[in-house]
Amino acid sequence: MLISIVCPVFNAANFLDEFLGSLLKQTSKSFEVIFVDDCSSDDSLKILSSFQSTDFKVKVVRNEKNLGPGPTRNIGLNYVSGDYVCFFDPDDVIATNAVEVILKYAEFGDYDLLRGNGKYFILDQSSEKYPLPNIKTINNKFCEKDEINEAHGLPWYHVVFAFKVEKLKRICLKYPDLRVGEDPVFLFNALSRLKNCYFFPETIYYYRTNPDEVRHFNTIEKLKDFCEHLEEMSRIAQTYSQMDTFERYFRDTFWFVFESYILYNDEALSECTSSISKVIKTVKNKASLANDEFHRLLVDSLLREDAAAISFIRHAKRMLDNEPKNHRHESAFSGNDITFYLTVSWMCTRPLRKISRFYFLIKDYIFLRTNRDLNIHEYVDSNPDVKSYFLGPYLHFLINGSYEKRSWSGISKFYFNDSLIPDSIFSGKRPLLKRK
Repeated sequence: MLISIVCPVFNAANFLDEFLGSLLKQTSKSFEVIFVDDCSSDDSLKILSSFQSTDFKVKVVRNEKNLGPGPTRNIGLNYVSGDYVCFFDPDDVIATNAVEVILKYAEFGDYDLLRGNGKYFILDQSSEKYPLPNIKTINNKFCEKDEINEAHGLPWYHVVFAFKVEKLKRICLKYPDLRVGEDPVFLFNALSRLKNCYFFPETIYYYRTNPDEVRHFNTIEKLKDFCEHLEEMSRIAQTYSQMDTFERYFRDTFWFVFESYILYNDEALSECTSSISKVIKTVKNKASLANDEFHRLLVDSLLREDAAAISFIRHAKRMLDNEPKNHRHESAFSGNDITFYLTVSWMCTRPLRKISRFYFLIKDYIFLRTNRDLNIHEYVDSNPDVKSYFLGPYLHFLINGSYEKRSWSGISKFYFNDSLIPDSIFSGKRPLLKRK
């Protein structure tokens, strides 16, 4: 029996010596390695071309143009001759007995998938190793098709799997043509479609993590690919009844990228909102996508592709986030709304802090619209709380052209300009959210 290792390479010269060293140290030599260079501009190809071993087969392929990691792995798959294939990355390290362990369990039975355990380290492989997050450590367990996703955890870390080559080719399973998120799409597809998996306890892989690695989301194209990968994940989840897994994946994956790279980038928000809305519409229990009140409001706004509402929310959050920590309630976007409202009310001695109180009035006084056209005069007069806080003075400004000096002396006009709260946010004839 032979294990094939496919390794896509792009500008990995700084890490290749460590990776190649872990290959040379393998306790079993029953494996082959296919390197596919994706038009590296550093010395990666030179290092690979000079790498030789008399103990196992090494093949180096070079793409004619840069294709990205997904298509590059697919090219490598065309060259494999082993019974099982692993997809490893050149900036990581393989356990010295990885091939031996995979072979041992492969001979136990006819398994479509084999999954070991992995650990991660930060930058230097000599540093402390930690268990990989969001996947489960399982010892010697056989799972049928419907159990595999739940047993594994979130569909991350394809590198701890060995895939039966015959089965991959039979169902034509390949990595999507995405620059971001191609590996979870491939793995989620595999875990949902292949018939069984054997989980074994040994650690076979050491994953290098870089605190700055989210720098990969540095272009609009990559952010669009990120959103497209969510659409693919959603389609797989719907097709194979794995929506619970997808909802967990969405919460753990989407929000960090969205808040860090999309929410405050007008171009990215414009390009990605429609795609995100499509994903959210596929989820029956939309509340499950939100971690807290802030995200619940964003889910609703993204679902409607409501640019004005999203603009308002991001400005509100930005003002909260920019306040000194000791001047802000620690549970600004979590916990019980009423408790938070009461707790923060006595703290609101500065205009900037008043956004905290106002935040939890958004859904009542802006997002929850009446079934008729909004009468601004009547609305302000009949809602004392609105008149007392942010919305009241803003509506007062719209009506009278000046702020209510009685309670808002010294407030900067910046916080109320039309780009912050567009007039369109007050229009509409139907409620946008339902009261609980």
